[in-house]
Amino acid sequence: MAITRRDRRGTRARDGQRPCPARPASGSDCPCERGTLRAERTSRHGTLATEEGGTLRNLIVLMFCLQLGVAGCAMRGGGRASANQRGERLAIERGRLSELADPVARTKSYIVISDLLLSFAADAAREQAHDDFRGLLMEYGRTIRTARETIVNSERRPDREPQGYTDLEGALRRQVQTLQGFRRNVDPRDEEPLDQGIQVASSIREEMKHLLSR
Repeated sequence: MAITRRDRRGTRARDGQRPCPARPASGSDCPCERGTLRAERTSRHGTLATEEGGTLRNLIVLMFCLQLGVAGCAMRGGGRASANQRGERLAIERGRLSELADPVARTKSYIVISDLLLSFAADAAREQAHDDFRGLLMEYGRTIRTARETIVNSERRPDREPQGYTDLEGALRRQVQTLQGFRRNVDPRDEEPLDQGIQVASSIREEMKHLLSR
């Protein structure tokens, strides 16, 4: 018996699968579902074509339709889903800090948090959300300072146990490049907090390099 679009949607909900983030607010099918419907129609035609020796051609069409459906969903819902996923990861990492005692693990967690904060700062810069941009840069600065204090105040010697120091130095090298890339889109009024963020990251990175070279 054929399954209607409504039946298919209800079946997915009962199975516990998450709805596609690209579904329009009107309740109509998202590009993924439309691609799946096209694929099913192609599959039915392919069954007839098999009897005529056209199996390979129809399989290619089926794959193409499925790719169109997935690509359409990714293009329309990918940005929002990505932001939601980053927000969830940020909350998880902040929650983990209370459970971590090892200074290396805590330092790595702070690095993950700082990376996520910079990703949100990049979003704010593109959207010209000046207050959000400055607030995220300030939070980023506090985070990398805490990461620095965590590893420097530990009992690990950088010449014998460099892990943590090298992790932070490498992350800051990459993050300074990210911060400098913000200059292309930053508003003049945001240049000062951006310069401060670059200065803090560069200073901590130079300290890590010095400790590792002793």
